[in-house]
Amino acid sequence: MPPLPTRRSIASPRVLSAERLNTLGLGPRELTALLDMLDASDGQKHNARREFARWPFRETSLNVRFIHPGGSTTTLRLAGRNISRGGVSLLHNGFVHTGTKCLVELPSRAGGLRDVAGVVARCQHRRGMLHEIGIRFNKQVNLREYVRTDGDKELLSMECVAPQKLSGTILHVEDNDLDTRIVGHFLREAPVKLLQAPSGAEALAKASSGIDLMLVDYQLPDMTGLEFARTVRQRGITCPVIMLSANPSACMADGLWEIRGMGLLPKPYTQDELLRVLGERLLLRDEGDGGANQVHDVMKASAPQLRAFADRLDAAVKANDLSAAKDAATQLHGSAASLGLAHVSTAARVAFDLLPSLRSLADNPRVFIELAAACRRAAA
Repeated sequence: MPPLPTRRSIASPRVLSAERLNTLGLGPRELTALLDMLDASDGQKHNARREFARWPFRETSLNVRFIHPGGSTTTLRLAGRNISRGGVSLLHNGFVHTGTKCLVELPSRAGGLRDVAGVVARCQHRRGMLHEIGIRFNKQVNLREYVRTDGDKELLSMECVAPQKLSGTILHVEDNDLDTRIVGHFLREAPVKLLQAPSGAEALAKASSGIDLMLVDYQLPDMTGLEFARTVRQRGITCPVIMLSANPSACMADGLWEIRGMGLLPKPYTQDELLRVLGERLLLRDEGDGGANQVHDVMKASAPQLRAFADRLDAAVKANDLSAAKDAATQLHGSAASLGLAHVSTAARVAFDLLPSLRSLADNPRVFIELAAACRRAAA
């Protein structure tokens, strides 16, 4: 545990000197230790009352301009703790009045800084001179502009989705009566129109128009879920399709991410997991042009590296070089999600999880071929 700041470290109305990274006077290592302590103390439990999910945002130094009554301003460098679609949590060595307007300078993943307007919603005393400031943004932000996720975590914006907030028409394609009953039970309080189809052929007859989202089982009696999804796209139906499968690896090997607008929800799943996936696609469809442009810039800058990864994987498969394939898959597993490349991240996760069981690439080359293809699609 790093030493807490003393009263002498309380910031003045001037911008902090270049030597001080934040009002706590902590460098990256000391700040990490403090944040680890806070996380351990608070726990990482799900909060059913919280609308937006909080993601780690451990920035050592963030410029925040506080706007006081009368128009005077104070600019401070604060340390970051976490961020959500609706706000940010920062650490400071003093008290700030709730209701104070502010501008937070957030570093964009595409490069540069963006001023985000907000207001101090809470200022919680933690210990000593340490205070945690919760700032509520005036306008919700696109998390993909600012957050780098660890490993293969999907960047879901919502902590909790009340079923009553969902609306629209959902087509559930499933031949198992028990699974059909489970989805119906999970969505019993949601004001959605839930259509059921026990086969791909019957679902295609119902999917011609007016469907907002499809939940599709991977194993259908007359076709695979992927074959159904491909047919849906060929007919020009563009609504999101969520594949439900107890075998995500099989979905990946079948080319899940070759189809635009796909999602994957592994079985078994809880009601909360289903509602969050639905909420992400039915409630948060408009991220705004600015956010889309920022994410596009990140992907464009990464295109040469992604094509290089694809070439490495193709060469490894051709040469049956398990070591080279392992190296590429491991690197992609750790970085693709951070770039917001969900398709590449999922493909890399499947390949990464498969590696320990392989003695030769010839045992299962398809997974690595699909990972290379996912890299090329993202680069394009």
